Amino acid sequence: MCGIVAYKAKEKTSEHIDVLLKLIYESKIRGLHSFGYSYFEHSIMTTIKTFTLPTDLELFTKSSSKEFIYHNRYSTSGDWHTEINGQPITHRDISIAMNGVVSMKPRNEYEKEYNIKCFTDNDSEIFLQLLLQGKDPEEIIHLIKGSCAVVWLDGNSVYAIRNSHRPLHYFYKYEAMFICSTSDIARRAVGAVTTEVKPYRLFDLGLYV
Repeated sequence: MCGIVAYKAKEKTSEHIDVLLKLIYESKIRGLHSFGYSYFEHSIMTTIKTFTLPTDLELFTKSSSKEFIYHNRYSTSGDWHTEINGQPITHRDISIAMNGVVSMKPRNEYEKEYNIKCFTDNDSEIFLQLLLQGKDPEEIIHLIKGSCAVVWLDGNSVYAIRNSHRPLHYFYKYEAMFICSTSDIARRAVGAVTTEVKPYRLFDLGLYV
């Protein structure tokens, strides 16, 4: 089980950082093995991974980035003691954070099944590698046989998609768009009323800010 958070705004504010930190804190119920976040600035994707719950977002706060994804988890794939297996998983200009189980097969078997080559033992990388092949996200979500809710950064764009087996909710606050795994997390964090992301439909956060 994992917690995921995503954010996009036209201009980043201290209120936005406060909401993100509260969402991160409330998301800890969905996993305490590892934590991480990504943001994109000056054509560089930065991914921070840790084994402790983030209590500040200093690097992201000081950056000019107005896009952000976050992940925490109880490990279901890959040795969580090995940092590379934590999320977000980043390659080139794309970084993903996923809640779900795409495959329970060994890495060599799912690489063959999906015709990909992975650099981690986390099965969430399947989605990333298919994106890097140029496949449409809605095609990928139908192709995946397991459970999946995912947010990702593609440069300065933030997207989300899920199938019917994992939750994902969004809300608008302080002129910014936020996504988190469940409605309860948003309610406990900031009293927000959420809308569930429609399954199998690409959700572009940039269309709402």
